[in-house]
Amino acid sequence: MTAAPPASAEPVDLTAGQGIADLKPHLRYKAITGARPGAMLKSFQTGGFEPELNTSFLAANHAAEAWAAVTVRNASPDDGREGDPFVLALSLALVSEADIYLVRDEGLTEHLLRYSLFRPFDENEHAVNRLRTPQLDIAPGETVTLLVSLKLGPFHDFRLALETPSEHEASVFNDGIISAAFYAFSIAALVFGLGFHAAMRNWVGVGYAALFCVALALIAFIDGHLFRFFFPDDPQWQSPVGFGLLFGLSGFGFVAAQASIAQEERGTGFRAILLVLIGASLCGFGFSLFSPGPFAAVAAYGLIGLMILVQIYAGRLWMMQGGRIHFGGIGIAVLAALSLIFLFSLLSGAQASGGLLVPEVLKITFAILLTVTLGVLSINLIHLRRQNARAIAERMEALEAENTRSRELLEAQENAMRARDLASLRQRQLATASHDFKQPLSSLRMTFDSIADQASPEVRARLNEAFDYMEALSGQYLAETTPESKASDGQDELVVKSASEPATPERADEAYSLSVVLGTVEQMFFEEAISKGLKLLLVDCSLETDLPPIILMRILTNLVSNAVKYTKQGRVMLGVRRAGNAAIIHVFDTGPGMSETQFQRLRQEHQKGDQSSGHGLGLAVCFELARQNDLDLDYCSIEGKGSLFRLTIPVVAT
Repeated sequence: MTAAPPASAEPVDLTAGQGIADLKPHLRYKAITGARPGAMLKSFQTGGFEPELNTSFLAANHAAEAWAAVTVRNASPDDGREGDPFVLALSLALVSEADIYLVRDEGLTEHLLRYSLFRPFDENEHAVNRLRTPQLDIAPGETVTLLVSLKLGPFHDFRLALETPSEHEASVFNDGIISAAFYAFSIAALVFGLGFHAAMRNWVGVGYAALFCVALALIAFIDGHLFRFFFPDDPQWQSPVGFGLLFGLSGFGFVAAQASIAQEERGTGFRAILLVLIGASLCGFGFSLFSPGPFAAVAAYGLIGLMILVQIYAGRLWMMQGGRIHFGGIGIAVLAALSLIFLFSLLSGAQASGGLLVPEVLKITFAILLTVTLGVLSINLIHLRRQNARAIAERMEALEAENTRSRELLEAQENAMRARDLASLRQRQLATASHDFKQPLSSLRMTFDSIADQASPEVRARLNEAFDYMEALSGQYLAETTPESKASDGQDELVVKSASEPATPERADEAYSLSVVLGTVEQMFFEEAISKGLKLLLVDCSLETDLPPIILMRILTNLVSNAVKYTKQGRVMLGVRRAGNAAIIHVFDTGPGMSETQFQRLRQEHQKGDQSSGHGLGLAVCFELARQNDLDLDYCSIEGKGSLFRLTIPVVAT
């Protein structure tokens, strides 16, 4: 054991008062099973170790074994002082067994560390999440060989530091601060996420928070904190707890995806696949209980990879929901994929240059995913809540608007009912007036007949025509306002005909000459025109029409009456011009005329001129009768010069 090391394993020099932060780049390795320290030391000294650690995770269903060795020399001059104190610290997650030997020049071998995962927890062997040896001394000028035996877990990258006591205390303090900060942040974020999403009844968010709780427990297991704080005297729980968390991570991921697509009809087949994968996670855990080792770990890693793919597809289903913004799943899946790429790249760099170890990369990835996932889910949830609040507010506004429209409609219906009641009242009043007017009119005519022998034939003819017109007019009013019985489903209801309702144009029983009606109108207003100094001129014609004479009389009497009433001087002319199968009756006057605004106002019911003593119905009656009987009545007027009304009526060919 005293032979000098070969040139291929040059000793590493120690500087006075300083340690070496990482001996791994200087280590030489040999992968072998069941070897003894003496044989390994001899192999190292004879150049049997290699500069790279070549072990296979899947070589067998048990932990891979390897030896590592390095020669260290205290370069301080030998001035007779005591040796410099150092501590060896090993950072290797989930190592099954670790033995560290110190071999001095004179052949003395010290067994510095004897660690086994299957022995109760020993506080003296641990410094936060690292294994440490008791203090060792290396004298100035002394050369020692460090020999390390490892039964590796799933992670094969490690860090071996040779530190002074002060450096070791500082590194332990820094590790403690970083670890405490990481777990404090993670626990606070998870408590907030669970509480917030549970309070908002967002079970998808609760599922993802639970998934991260399992992931955090797995990281704590890798750091050895679960062993330290929960079952330090029961190392037999190490394997079931570790594999339970590993398979639980994938299982909770599938459950979270199942919850996230629970409302998606198109995800029915996908939910069945998720149930199979959840069952696979349970079966994998059962397999690990009977065969713990790399094979079970590979199965767990495969399920975790499938869980990430499931999250990508679940995010796609979220985005397919109509009208909803579910960008959380896509963001989580993309970040998970990027984090895994980041993880593998850092692992490659760590193995090549002694950078970050796997547990450190896992913590960074976990912190990033936790922050982004809970942040995205929370923001998405808040956004959806705001959308729902806006939708509710819009719905309330729509209901208020509908309520307003309903009130307005009710008011309109009430107004229509009042108008209908008023119209019915006016019709009854008109019917009563027409009936009352008919009786004295009949008596008056009988009286006239008894004294008619004393009047001239011309006077008798004019009075008879006037009586005929008044009786026809009152008879028409009574006919239009008389209730009729109408059968409907075996029941009778009273229907009151209104003069303002559209009616089918009527025709007389036989054609008659227009000269009869025109002459009657002339006789009715001749004396009134003469008394005002006006000329009432009639252009006679021989055309015949089948338009009911009472309708023609009503229109012409109103037009001629207005013309005579408002014309101060000049003349009023009544004439006919034929136009194909129709006749155009002209009523012309030299009165004051009307502007368009005045005409539009005066043709409305109950609108009259400033000097009128009537009821404002003349023009309205004329245009309404023309409309009801499909007649064309138009006008032209010039203020200060007069007005012209043209009534187009059908004629009968002769």
